[in-house]
Amino acid sequence: MTANSGWSRGARMTRLPDPDGSRGDPIADGRRSAPTPRSPFPPRSGPTPRSHCEPRPSAPQPFGPRLAWADLPAAVRGLVEQALGSPVVTAADQRGGFSPGVAARVTTETGGRAFLKACSTAVNPGSVQLFAQEARVLDMLPHQVDAPALVGHLEQPVGDTQWGILLTEDIEGRQPRTPWKPAELAAALTAYQHLASISLPAGLNLPTLADALAWETTLMAKVAADPPAALDPWVGAHAHDLTALAARARAALAGGALVHLDARSDNLLITPSGSVRIVDWPWACIGAPWMDVLNLALNAKVYDHDADVQPLLEAIRESGANDDAVDSVLAALTGYFWYVATQPPPPGLPTLRSFQLAQAQALSRWLATRLER
Repeated sequence: MTANSGWSRGARMTRLPDPDGSRGDPIADGRRSAPTPRSPFPPRSGPTPRSHCEPRPSAPQPFGPRLAWADLPAAVRGLVEQALGSPVVTAADQRGGFSPGVAARVTTETGGRAFLKACSTAVNPGSVQLFAQEARVLDMLPHQVDAPALVGHLEQPVGDTQWGILLTEDIEGRQPRTPWKPAELAAALTAYQHLASISLPAGLNLPTLADALAWETTLMAKVAADPPAALDPWVGAHAHDLTALAARARAALAGGALVHLDARSDNLLITPSGSVRIVDWPWACIGAPWMDVLNLALNAKVYDHDADVQPLLEAIRESGANDDAVDSVLAALTGYFWYVATQPPPPGLPTLRSFQLAQAQALSRWLATRLER
């Protein structure tokens, strides 16, 4: 590859075997516990009412329609082959995630392999921006993170359209099964606990978790002020109390751990050894060491409202978080997902809002169970 090719390069393309056949404050960061305020939610008698979430929705699918490798303009395929140094002979299109662009495992004539993401601004400008953000993150993460190695990133006009192309290590593995299986959920928990334990180099140029979610933590107030028609009745009845609870989330998010901030089944790969590799890194930030585990528990609840996430909650408590911190973040996420789920779909992402609605519904039931105990 020539120096003026336009590609930003990371690690060399990996070659995998052919198988034949993705701080702060001492209370907020968990070093000591704050007193838990008196709950405004009445104690629950009997089982949690199910009326607010009946009928139970079918399991949501965390993906939308995608372009295939064969749909890419010849000039874009040529740029990919230029980066890989050899013609692509096979491309296995993947599903998972909501970008409408290409996601494919590609193999070259010389046996090299890589994972390709490609999208144009005409299809979805946000995807092109996320590729650039993910490339920047992958290029700076310490090797202990075991994130996919960056092969290369390019933004270039092809015809009258700007294209973004991201190439990373092709990790051998599959996405976890959903509803989650206990052994795979435990393996994902181990991966996120390891991530939170990594000592980070000084000066890592990532946002804080509190800043990354600054807008999201304000949205319960918007939902309370202007409830959407589809709002869960329990959330509507307690919207003002939930707004007060969500207002404490920003302080709860403080910490010094690396946070992936996208803990979902479609962003994880179960390797042949049974361990989990974390993929899709554009949202990485620094904050509370338990945030990814909480998001993982939410993902389990999305696919099964009755999923046993007690081991994850115990891990969260062991990391120093108290129930008020957890509930404040859950309240903030509840407001966020109800707000965004009722907005028009973004360009090229027709299935995103339904998945966000499933998360809003799961959060509503889970939070009601926690606060009315």
